Amino acid sequence: MAAMGESLWPGLGKTPWGGMISRQRDLQFYLIQETSWPGNFARRERVMGTSTETYSLKGGCQCGQVRYGLTNAPHEIYVCHCRECQKQSASAFGISVTARSADVRLLTGRLGHWTRSTDSGGSLTCFFCPDCGSRVWHGDREREDEISIKGGSLDEPVDLANATHIWTSRKLSGVIIPEGNRQYPGEPD
Repeated sequence: MAAMGESLWPGLGKTPWGGMISRQRDLQFYLIQETSWPGNFARRERVMGTSTETYSLKGGCQCGQVRYGLTNAPHEIYVCHCRECQKQSASAFGISVTARSADVRLLTGRLGHWTRSTDSGGSLTCFFCPDCGSRVWHGDREREDEISIKGGSLDEPVDLANATHIWTSRKLSGVIIPEGNRQYPGEPD
């Protein structure tokens, strides 16, 4: 594993320990442990349970192995209607709560990750619990200072009253977006 503070972006097919990823299945469950994440994607507390930081929000995976906290309030709530978010959530849409990556701390557990192409032509690195498979957040190398926390992973329910709806051109028929909410047919600029 990489040393503390070293970036773990799986770039150019290389693993943090210098090996090459030759097949998709080699990458699929490569686990991230005890490090700082890409662009400071959540830092593990050095000694579990002794942090003096306070958290505005906390969350975790379905089985409880992964727990995280936010040191500041999140920025915005997005409801994404793209096909990938429909698949990821096994529902009509995905909910993302954006936050500064430096404000997210991994408190317990370890995360796996994989990278996929996005509908807008970029790539997205998705972080999940390797035990139960719950997605907890994802990030984009183009915007390493921000991550999107999956709304369902937060301990407190997300209020969607003022959420921004994106990829509405791909929303399922029958899904009604509240009048007055911001909406974009694709990815907003």
